[in-house]
Amino acid sequence: DTLSEYPLQIQSTGINFASMMTEGPRANTTGDPDQVGVSQRITSMLSKVEANDLGSLKAYFDSGASGLEAYTNAIEYSYGAAPRIYRMDQEKVRQVNPDRSFAALGIGTSANTNSLMSMMMSTDVFHQMPENTSLFENQYEVKAGHWPENYNECVIVLTPGGNISDFMLYTLGLRDAIELDDMINRFLAEEDVETPTDIRSYEYEELLGIQFKLINAADCYEYDSEYQVWKDKTGDQAYMKDLVSRGEDITIVGVVRPIENATATMLTPGIGYPAALSKHVMELAADSPIVQEQLSKPNINVLTGNTFGEDNQNRFDMASLFSINGDALEKAFQLDSDAMNMDLSGSFQLDGSAMDLSGMMNFEDIQLEMSGLPAMDMAELFKKLNVSISTESIFKLAGNLMSGYQEYAANHPQADYSKLGEYFMEYLQTPEAKQRFTEGVQQIITEKEEVILSADQLRVVVQEVMTGFQEYAEENNLTNPEEFGAYLTAYLQTPQAQQKLEEAADLMMQMAGDIEATPAQLEALASDMVLGYQQYAAANSLPDPSQIDEQFIVYLQTPEAQQLLSQGMAEIVDGKELEKQLSAIFSEAMQGTMSSVGQELQKQVSAAMQQIMTQLGSQMQGAMTQAMSQLGSQMEKGLKIAPDTFKDAIKMNMDGNELQELMMSFMSTESASYDGNLKTLGYADPDQPTQIDIYPINFESKASILEVLDEYNERMEAAGMEERVISYTDMVGTLMSSVTDIVDIISYVLIAFVAISLVVSSIMIGVITYISVLERKKEIGILRAIGASKGNI
Repeated sequence: DTLSEYPLQIQSTGINFASMMTEGPRANTTGDPDQVGVSQRITSMLSKVEANDLGSLKAYFDSGASGLEAYTNAIEYSYGAAPRIYRMDQEKVRQVNPDRSFAALGIGTSANTNSLMSMMMSTDVFHQMPENTSLFENQYEVKAGHWPENYNECVIVLTPGGNISDFMLYTLGLRDAIELDDMINRFLAEEDVETPTDIRSYEYEELLGIQFKLINAADCYEYDSEYQVWKDKTGDQAYMKDLVSRGEDITIVGVVRPIENATATMLTPGIGYPAALSKHVMELAADSPIVQEQLSKPNINVLTGNTFGEDNQNRFDMASLFSINGDALEKAFQLDSDAMNMDLSGSFQLDGSAMDLSGMMNFEDIQLEMSGLPAMDMAELFKKLNVSISTESIFKLAGNLMSGYQEYAANHPQADYSKLGEYFMEYLQTPEAKQRFTEGVQQIITEKEEVILSADQLRVVVQEVMTGFQEYAEENNLTNPEEFGAYLTAYLQTPQAQQKLEEAADLMMQMAGDIEATPAQLEALASDMVLGYQQYAAANSLPDPSQIDEQFIVYLQTPEAQQLLSQGMAEIVDGKELEKQLSAIFSEAMQGTMSSVGQELQKQVSAAMQQIMTQLGSQMQGAMTQAMSQLGSQMEKGLKIAPDTFKDAIKMNMDGNELQELMMSFMSTESASYDGNLKTLGYADPDQPTQIDIYPINFESKASILEVLDEYNERMEAAGMEERVISYTDMVGTLMSSVTDIVDIISYVLIAFVAISLVVSSIMIGVITYISVLERKKEIGILRAIGASKGNI
């Protein structure tokens, strides 16, 4: 019976109680009586805490190599998968397991703590019973109903006196839970707590048939595809009410009480549920999408999409707080086609005043070329040379080239710039242009502090919320860092926090008002639209303003353009007349001189034509620059904004509750971990228990079990796998060891007293014997004298 109440326990977080109890007080760490020493209590205690690899130990037990079956009544495995149980309270739902009634006080459920802390921090009334029912059924008497037969059935376990705690009355719904909340709130406010005076006893039948609702913990999270986070919906009463209403029924089917004069009771008073319920919860969690995603991404926190420990601030998109109605936006931003009509008719018309032909023929260079010839007065010779080039011929050539280019452009749309305005208007009607325009407007909106909250403003909102939470925590003495998430959730449900979040949402809505774009923003929007048109032109073989020089050069390489250039050059320079004059002038010069002069003359003519074409290209580029500047100016004039329509085009995507859920997802995950997320979602690996309870047959069997565990540890140490060495809790052994030490001390004291008594008694016997003989000398002498022997004496 004693071993059934105190089994041999091996937890995922083990602690050696025996070494803690036997370790004596430490001396002054300084060794100097004139200095203050430090008693290492915390470090000493934590040094005894070790993590146990229960997965490897379970595999060892399951293999049958341990031989524990011969020494145990049962081996029970626990997984820490606490069922998420609710009760419907009229229009509200209340979580009863894991219990959260005292979360405001910093105490409560052990669902999110390690196995060691769970023994001290839990206020849960639901407790898992061992899977082997033969361990406890003979210790209890069924007062009503029967033991659970299915995973969704529970029993109420009474105390040896036949009682239940008054706290269970609120869990069972026999008393209004609001009464309990009011007492807790009064306690937190340091006010007088009015306790109920009408608590009564209950018949067994009144406890039977009470029902609860079981839900899958993973279903309390909803995926937000926009932000790629799983939002916790436990604070959404409507969502939770619908979820709980669809949950599985958990029913109280029995009431049990320890038998009279029971030497040991194995079950904890409260509500006992079978181990099959924990397995059912683990199976439900394993099939959930969020759990499967977390299992497939062990380094990623699926609740935020970031790696564990990564800051979430850089993933928040401020522009996503609102959405834009494309149709309404199109009506709000209107383009005046008349104002956007681009007149490019004069862009390619050239006049003589625009051409600079001075210095086109540099005769000094020709003279320098011939400086190596025999001395002659070249200046005098070239003064006789009559070379005339008329500007009319030059502009005639330019006009012929432009006419030829227009004919060329007629067959090559990508080179036709006469309809650039029409093509641009067509581009503005395409979905791509509308999308680019919408994004540009959205960028203008995002840059406006008076339209949406900036990152700094949002940080101020979060800071106000967290400042309020700090005051709330100080007022309510909330100091347990493990319960930070629960504290924050409770605070965000208070009227003060709700008001702050609603004010932030209202501020966003009020700021989405009239918009007046600055000239710089319109210029940036126009530049972006022109860039989009260039991409559109490239995809549809339309003229691109940035490629006008390239298109004209391509045209000049065509046979038609080359023919026009040849004809124009023939008209500009009369080669025969020039040759005749040069022949007359240099008839007496060497034959090589004519070749040098001809080459230099050809160079001068080529340079002159290059100068002409450069000026033509510069003028055409200036014309296009003027046209694009005209486009930006006309867009600014033709763009009209309707403020009322624009206000309707902007819509906030979140209300106060949705903003609260999103902020919770981004703020409460700094200390998240892979194992912590899975435990929160109700998942547990069947091969990785959190606690193993071994029930020996008797004390001799327990000693054999300890030998098996010690041999296992020695084998792991010898194999170099110290991480698999386990530490176990032997409460009975620890208590018995202490009792044995006390008995030994008492025995030593008794032995000392007995030894002293024996010594004193022996001395007294000797003294009495000696005195007896000494006082009878006369009698002995008489007896001997009358013939008595020594034997007679």
